[in-house]
Amino acid sequence: YNFSLLECGMTEPVQVVCTREPLPMPPGEVLVAFARFAGPVADAASDDDIFIYSFVADTDGDPGNDWVPQGEFDWDFFQGADTWWQTTFSPLFEPILEVTDATDFSQKPSAARVVVSGDTIAFVIPATEFPAGLDGIGWRITSFVHDGTFQPDASGGDVLGTDPTQPLFDVPDTPPVETTIDDLEDIDLLIDALLERLAED
Repeated sequence: YNFSLLECGMTEPVQVVCTREPLPMPPGEVLVAFARFAGPVADAASDDDIFIYSFVADTDGDPGNDWVPQGEFDWDFFQGADTWWQTTFSPLFEPILEVTDATDFSQKPSAARVVVSGDTIAFVIPATEFPAGLDGIGWRITSFVHDGTFQPDASGGDVLGTDPTQPLFDVPDTPPVETTIDDLEDIDLLIDALLERLAED
């Protein structure tokens, strides 16, 4: 990820979205979370709509600092999570990844990458961003669209699972994929390998 096949800001053959000042990807484990949608992800934003795709997680196993729905928003997509990796596609600005702390809405520095290929989005997050370790986190993937007003009749979205009141998911017990950059001849092979893994899971 550092001077590699998936550089921040690239648009072809896949799109890679990072924070404004991305940290270098540390060595070691990374979590890769896929979501596949009914249509192209990056082309979703129209002249009026802003699309937000998020990976949210309880990163430390402490329920005391998790986000709680406010007021009438009992189906808040981020409930139960203390951190969210939020990727925004808008006709008004370039795609951006923001990593937010639920306790004070501050922005966290991050080495995460979001890779978009057609109808598929992948959140690639180093294990170092999860204090509880990958085995101890809960997570969900969300999608949301709005026109800038956040009014109910101009907004919509969905979450992985039945609804956002469902408890966060555990990381599945799947064997890690071990590889080095020397194993890959070009980015097409990398994307093919990732999509093949998605199909298997």
